[in-house]
Amino acid sequence: MPVWRFTLRRLKNMSRCRKAGCVALLWVITNLFSAAAQETNIVVAGAHWPDYINPDGTGIYLTQIRESFPENVKIKWDVGEFARARRLFESGRADILIGAYRDDYPQELYPDAPLDIENELFAYFLKNGVQFIELRNLNGTMIAWRRGYSFEHLIPDYKGHFDYEDSQLAYRLLSVGKISIILDYEHNVPEGMRDKLSAFPVLPQQPIWLVFHNTERGHMLRSLYKQAN
Repeated sequence: MPVWRFTLRRLKNMSRCRKAGCVALLWVITNLFSAAAQETNIVVAGAHWPDYINPDGTGIYLTQIRESFPENVKIKWDVGEFARARRLFESGRADILIGAYRDDYPQELYPDAPLDIENELFAYFLKNGVQFIELRNLNGTMIAWRRGYSFEHLIPDYKGHFDYEDSQLAYRLLSVGKISIILDYEHNVPEGMRDKLSAFPVLPQQPIWLVFHNTERGHMLRSLYKQAN
């Protein structure tokens, strides 16, 4: 066979391969956007965090999430207590959970990068009350944290705690001695209580994540989010 015919045939074969690759890539992209077009309503759940996650759909985190999806994906925000957000996600009634730790749901899906870095967790107690330096040998001390958080593993001799939804009430109970320690983040501490409290760090800053279900729908939503971030 003449060399020029062999070369021509080889070029044609290479062209076919390139076309096949392009067709395969086009098929993936088409299916991804086709799936996205069919998803018209999703539920995103999280805890109310002023300026970051607001019930009216505003806030730094919610803006980032909204801008990560095409316009035909309609988002319903469910913002309240973190305990409710977790229940919605775990029961499948929410598609995305905001603000989980990376190891909270090891069987589910996470983006490549965290949403943000959460503040340090502190143990707060009254300056003029019993002083604490660590979460050991508490001997029946009443300890509290916001409902929905899971801090039991931080207390070696854990025997129970008081969980609350109203921060103002919890810190009032602390001020009158009904609670001895509150595990909380600085941004949750009422302004009027800050100069009355002492604290020691319990957990360092750590990443918080969006979580998606490990389902076909969850894979599609995560793919859309990752394309924009």
